[in-house]
Amino acid sequence: MLTFAGDAEYSPEAQLRLQALMEVLNIKVNEVLREQKGLIYSGGFHGALHKQPYGAYSISLNLPCGPDNVDKVVAAALEEIRKVQENGPEAADLAKVKEGWSKGDLRAMRENGHWLSHLQAVQQDGRDPEAILTRVARGNAVTAQDVQATAKRYLDLENYVQMVLKPEPKAGE
Repeated sequence: MLTFAGDAEYSPEAQLRLQALMEVLNIKVNEVLREQKGLIYSGGFHGALHKQPYGAYSISLNLPCGPDNVDKVVAAALEEIRKVQENGPEAADLAKVKEGWSKGDLRAMRENGHWLSHLQAVQQDGRDPEAILTRVARGNAVTAQDVQATAKRYLDLENYVQMVLKPEPKAGE
């Protein structure tokens, strides 16, 4: 597991850009680490901006693998982060993310639970309740440059925590 965290000012737009980054990188985790290199079976990025109790961000990358593959898996994951930081996301990957958002949002808008959780969140955070009506448009407005800047801002490769669970040695080893 790799964890990136720090101070950050919350805004709905920054959260949306961070979510786009997480989803683009999850595409790369699946395509490169799983399918091309065969290093993992599952894994992925999860991240969020937090408004309370203070402005902060947290991003975790879970990459379950055998102890012998840890260095290869981490190196491959960091390389995918570097690529997005240096070149931005691939256009096809960002298009997949936006298409998924659009389909998911349109489906969710038909569900009472989605409306209820949104209205509870805006009440708690003091945000505009009508923002739910513009989420698809706001998602479509996220650019490759936004995702690249978000990767540079939140994925500091000089400031993260790496945790590795290692099996306990067997008796006599």
